[in-house]
Amino acid sequence: MENGNNKYTFHVHGMHCNSCVLLTESEMNDLENVTHAKSNLKNNSIEIEGNFGDKTVEEIANELTLILKPHGYTLSLEKEIKDKKWSDFKIAIPIAFLFLAIFIILQKIGIVNLVNLSKVSYGTSFVVGIIASLSTCMAVVGGLVLSMSATFAKEGDKIKPQILFHGGRLVSFFILGGVIGVLGSVFTLNTSATFILGIIIGLVMLIMGINLLD
Repeated sequence: MENGNNKYTFHVHGMHCNSCVLLTESEMNDLENVTHAKSNLKNNSIEIEGNFGDKTVEEIANELTLILKPHGYTLSLEKEIKDKKWSDFKIAIPIAFLFLAIFIILQKIGIVNLVNLSKVSYGTSFVVGIIASLSTCMAVVGGLVLSMSATFAKEGDKIKPQILFHGGRLVSFFILGGVIGVLGSVFTLNTSATFILGIIIGLVMLIMGINLLD
């Protein structure tokens, strides 16, 4: 198998995160005629080394696309040109405002009060733990942990909020993980939606950080 191996580089359409990198590499490395596969998120490409006989590059791309297509990816020799359409904002903006509205409603009825951290309750600690479980970013999770810890430390209670916070994370990992996985297989947020949601989350984190200075 080593003799006759060649390297091919294909552009991957549909790749948008590190999970895509792991999935595409895993699928390609499982093939018998592939000795090595390495995906590149920065360039949205994958480098494949293997023995495909006398097949042309186009035929190889089509063959491998059949394997990746069920996961939402396609291979091509041409780089994907992403046109920024204003129509994307018709979906992104309502989603962003929906999350913002839910946040405000929860705050008004007293379930979650993230803005005024001096009045954070144990219930809020649990809910914030759930929110933290939805992110794999150490900066976000670490920021939430620091914010909650600083608030309750002022009141002399250091153990219970930590237990509730991480309890919320564990519950979410087990229960919501499957739900989010199903939703992710149905649809994915476009770049515009991700950008707007990132801004909203950033503003919330900024407010929490400012409150830590009190």
